[in-house]
Amino acid sequence: MELSAGLLRRARTDDYGRTVPPADRPCLNIRVSKELLDRALPLMSTIVFALEENGFPIKTEQGSTLAHVFGQDIKFAIREDLRVKETRKAQGLPHIYERNGNLVFEISAYAEGCRKRWADGRTQRVETMLSDCVAGLMLVGRTVRIWSEGIKRRHEEWERQGRGRAEYKRLSEELDTWMDGWQKAKQIREFVAAVESVCKANGEPTSPDSPRGKWIGWALRHADAFDPLVPNEDGAD
Repeated sequence: MELSAGLLRRARTDDYGRTVPPADRPCLNIRVSKELLDRALPLMSTIVFALEENGFPIKTEQGSTLAHVFGQDIKFAIREDLRVKETRKAQGLPHIYERNGNLVFEISAYAEGCRKRWADGRTQRVETMLSDCVAGLMLVGRTVRIWSEGIKRRHEEWERQGRGRAEYKRLSEELDTWMDGWQKAKQIREFVAAVESVCKANGEPTSPDSPRGKWIGWALRHADAFDPLVPNEDGAD
């Protein structure tokens, strides 16, 4: 906290006069005017302490502050709010803003249905809502985790479906190949049977050692090579 305080007191300011945490040094994300630093620093310190006491470590990187809540890195910050100073629609700049002196604790995360902003109001200040801010961070972390796990489950289901579709395609292609081979073998055997019938009618010998018999043996082995129901044998012609 002391390191961040020193860095923020020396930090440059944005167009609205609010501190810009350095991106190249570990520094808490506090974006307020220098006049409000003495108020914002203790608020951030209290929030960080409460989170760490509950087992949620804090880390700072590239100008951001993150709480590791339920396995999720949730960004949060304290900043000084803005208000509309002037409207200039004719010049293409709808609004000119200025600092309004109010502090805001803000969570940056997609968590539908969760409150992510606590600001000074007419009757209360952020100091009175610190427990709500910490609880809000926890709820956002839990919501983001549930959402992330849901996304992960959907991706896993899509992958399973994709693998199922790929396996179905592979089996379909394999079946088509087997059917083509089986049909080819069937046609060859039917043709061989017709040849044998003609040879028998013409008195041509078809014994295994006869010329026609040797051709019939080769043709039947050729049919077996196409037939997926016949085991392949090494050395087949």
